[in-house]
Amino acid sequence: MPSRNRLLAWLGGVALVVGAVVALRATDDPVAPPDEPVQVPLPVRVNRYAAQNVVLPHPGQPPPQPTGLQASPGSGQLRLSWSDGDDRTGGDRTAGYDVSWRRPGQPPGVRRVIAPEVQLDGLTDGTSYQVEVRGVDEFGQRSAPAAVTATPGPAPEPWRAGLTGFYDDFADPRTVRADEVGSHWHLSGYRGCVDLAE
Repeated sequence: MPSRNRLLAWLGGVALVVGAVVALRATDDPVAPPDEPVQVPLPVRVNRYAAQNVVLPHPGQPPPQPTGLQASPGSGQLRLSWSDGDDRTGGDRTAGYDVSWRRPGQPPGVRRVIAPEVQLDGLTDGTSYQVEVRGVDEFGQRSAPAAVTATPGPAPEPWRAGLTGFYDDFADPRTVRADEVGSHWHLSGYRGCVDLAE
């Protein structure tokens, strides 16, 4: 009796597997009748493939040259401003700027900025600097340079000439100390009773 039960269980398992195979084959796409042509889609060819369903963009023209570059000198600094010259609409736009400056016989300094303005500090007064600004797009393409030559130094301030002499720009810190000769400042009617510290 036990061998008969085993035989029935084995036949039931085989019947189950055969039924599953038949059911799965029946759900496959039916074969088109021979009188209808089968439409096969053409393959899509891409040159800049990154991953499944991802096609990379490609670079267009380099960004335009910046225009209207101006340098305003200050003590040990130059303030630069310009227009990006980018009148395009669309994706290939100027993303930032490379600003480089050099003085004769020295390696250039380089800064990358986003806005069309920058202040260069730590420069030597009275030394002429050659400054170049290039636009950079999202792909790293650079434009032709806009160039200017400028010399840092104290900017002339003609408005000071009209003052009465009571103007102090605190260029010399000794002018705020009451115990120094030539001091212009004290905080009370008694010179030296209160002192201003640096």
